[in-house]
Amino acid sequence: ALLRAPGRLQRLIERAWSQAALRSAQPAPAIVCARITQIHYKPFGRARVVVEAVLGCKAAERAQTQFLFINIYRSTERAREKYAQAAGAQALPSYGPAVALLEDFQAVAWSLPNGPKLDAIQYFLSAAKFRQFLAEHRRDLGFDDSFEVRPELIRYVPRKRALFRYAPGPTVYIKLYGPGEDKTAAANLALMTKAASEHLNFEPPRLLLHDALRRAVVMSEMPGAQLTSGCVNIVRALPAVAQALAGLHSSGIAPSTAWSPESEMAALSLAMTDVTSALPALAPSMDTLLAWIAALRRDLVFSETTPIHANLFGDQILIASNAVSIVDWDDLAAGDPLYDVGRLAAHLIYLSLCRNTDPASALRHLHILLGAYAKAVARPLDRQRLRWHIAIALLMRAKISALRALPAGWVAHIDETVKATARIMEDESEWLL
Repeated sequence: ALLRAPGRLQRLIERAWSQAALRSAQPAPAIVCARITQIHYKPFGRARVVVEAVLGCKAAERAQTQFLFINIYRSTERAREKYAQAAGAQALPSYGPAVALLEDFQAVAWSLPNGPKLDAIQYFLSAAKFRQFLAEHRRDLGFDDSFEVRPELIRYVPRKRALFRYAPGPTVYIKLYGPGEDKTAAANLALMTKAASEHLNFEPPRLLLHDALRRAVVMSEMPGAQLTSGCVNIVRALPAVAQALAGLHSSGIAPSTAWSPESEMAALSLAMTDVTSALPALAPSMDTLLAWIAALRRDLVFSETTPIHANLFGDQILIASNAVSIVDWDDLAAGDPLYDVGRLAAHLIYLSLCRNTDPASALRHLHILLGAYAKAVARPLDRQRLRWHIAIALLMRAKISALRALPAGWVAHIDETVKATARIMEDESEWLL
């Protein structure tokens, strides 16, 4: 909350950068403005913040953008220790000092590309090196020699992922991964690219290039607006989305990884530990919910295995006219098809709860989705399996959307989600009637 105070973040970084510059004999540029773009919060453990700073560089014709990764620790001593370790590392090019100590906030700030565990990001933040990358792969990417040189950093997940967008003509996305993860992501996207050319009734991104040396996967941009963005006529789109999911589940794609209910239960237990750490008053209700979910699991049989997206929510479904595109295939797996359906249903329910929209409208959307999917697969849906998937996905969505990012009203969002999940587990919810 203190970091969000107007002007405070800018002053904090400027002071820390100035102190770091004195130690490193490197100039610290003035900051025109700074804004938080991402927050990852783990209760009583750490907070990770990504900041976009606009710098007033006198030597440049226009202001420069510098991303910073701030890791907030549990104690000042721990922050000092981490700073001492980071300050001794070889610095990569950036507009200011590579690392600075924000002692008042028990934090260390890295100027990207100096963030830990994802050193390949420096290759794409360097104009000269990125130009070399384009020159090496221009035929695979369909570019001529007149390309621009700076991609836009869209997302940075500390220590794990980075996503760039490059739009000189044909727009592409470049996704960077941690060690080993790029191979799975590229293989999954190759499977989807091949399937799309044969029999899918929706469009996934096309795999354009896998650069194993830099752990980078380059893919095509898909057109359209996010299903749950508010820009889409969701009543018209949902039947096509249901058809797309049914098409995926009957496609015969053979993923290399498998989803299991046991792994889902383990992930839920871990995530809800964070929720009850942040909101101890919810612990009794959460214990009851987890016991109900575990008891229902013992009565379920997961006999149906199909290819599934395995990380589906509304933001990953793009709608353009009547065309459906689905993105982010990193978690493609073989598993229960109702897992995808339940996750999307849970996202619709969660948005209704936190946006305080008309319940009747949200209920209509959910019934359109479930009815259209049942019609597409030509059989009724297993209500108990679906109830189990929705309950888990609803709690996970609240943890990810509310707790991790801490938006305004996050406590109420989680509280309402827990109550809605309880009604689902009691089999008294309007959502499944």
